[in-house]
Amino acid sequence: MIRRAKEKLVLQYYGMVNLFTTDFRRMRTHEGFKRYFKNTGWLFLGRLGGMAISFYSSVYLVRYLGPENNGALSYALSFVALFGFLASLGIDSILYRDLVDRPHDRDKLLGTALGLKIIGSLITIAAIFTALPFMYNDARVNLIIIIIAASLIFQSFNVFQYFFQANLLSKHTTVVYLTVTALLTTMKLSVIWLHKGLLFIALVLFLEPILYFLGHWFVYQRQQLKISQWQFDHNLARSMFIVSLPLILSSAFASIAGRIDQVMIKQLMDIRSVGLYDAAVRIAEVWYFVPSIIISSVFPAIVNAKKVGHAVYRNRLIKLTLYVFLGSVAVALPIYLFAPLIIRLLYGVAYMPAVGVLRIYVWAGIGVGMAAIVNNYLIIEHRTSSVFFVNFFSMAMNVLLNLYLIPKFGISGAALATLISYIAIPIIAIIINNKKRYEK
Repeated sequence: MIRRAKEKLVLQYYGMVNLFTTDFRRMRTHEGFKRYFKNTGWLFLGRLGGMAISFYSSVYLVRYLGPENNGALSYALSFVALFGFLASLGIDSILYRDLVDRPHDRDKLLGTALGLKIIGSLITIAAIFTALPFMYNDARVNLIIIIIAASLIFQSFNVFQYFFQANLLSKHTTVVYLTVTALLTTMKLSVIWLHKGLLFIALVLFLEPILYFLGHWFVYQRQQLKISQWQFDHNLARSMFIVSLPLILSSAFASIAGRIDQVMIKQLMDIRSVGLYDAAVRIAEVWYFVPSIIISSVFPAIVNAKKVGHAVYRNRLIKLTLYVFLGSVAVALPIYLFAPLIIRLLYGVAYMPAVGVLRIYVWAGIGVGMAAIVNNYLIIEHRTSSVFFVNFFSMAMNVLLNLYLIPKFGISGAALATLISYIAIPIIAIIINNKKRYEK
């Protein structure tokens, strides 16, 4: 009986592989697939190239700073990120969807989104300055927080990248990304070689969104388009804000879930523990760009499939979910197995306590990929209220688990809290949507 069951599983496995292979061969001859695949290829190439350029400097930086200084920098970044939802106002996904659906309203959409995001970034900076006096930080950490917070104004111009992605022009954003990454890497290495310290690293991070803005602006003009033609429409702004209101809170919950662990480690343990934790997280998250690129690039195809028919739409969503899940497992497994060797080779003996964190945290990538698909699906279906509830429950779970697990297991407890809360997102989404269908 056991032998028959094994044979059945083997047959099912090879049947699935054969199905995917046949399906891919059929799709690659399709013109639409070629366009999306080419777009995804440019995004993937850019991220992979950028990662290769910056990975060495990142490792060198962590080694140079040591656990304590790395913890100070990581804590400052996490603290600013907790307020980041106010800067984006949750409109990124709405803007992307509308640029795909209504390309003729390009100038109004981009101009209105930019105006809203600038207002949001000013509110964010004010909120950070208000919160700082209540935190038990030293003067150095507070100064780093202020420098990083000031860069939020220029992060508002990331609306450019949604225009390029919506129009399958990711080749241009790839060139900008690689150029800026090379410049930033050179700056960081120069700071390290000249022994200028943590403050100059923060200044390099301040320059990052400025360089991206200048690069995207230059490429946008090369498309015979002008930023001066962008228009801020009050009615559209009101509409976008109302639609994205649940997403603002959802972004808040996502920011808290993604960054609260490092802030709580600093409060419940010490700054050195934050540095160890951050070192492991950097490795675990280094490949997160893969599912995000696939999802963001295929997103227009899924939006268009909904117009064609429910069967095509459902089929594309299922395939996307399978590919992201299998790809996530394929990357996470070797990192889990070779975690001690990876930590020792990259960071040295001082960071060996981070091995446990890496082995736990790397599996959270599965949840990240699934959560991205769930959030995009709910946005396509105009169920932004569901996105709100899903992210709220995930955030609440993360905070409560951190409060319980950090005192009990230290930084490994924080990694476990993140893993559980990320994996829970698609489960919570299924429960909420099934409940809504039952109520109907």
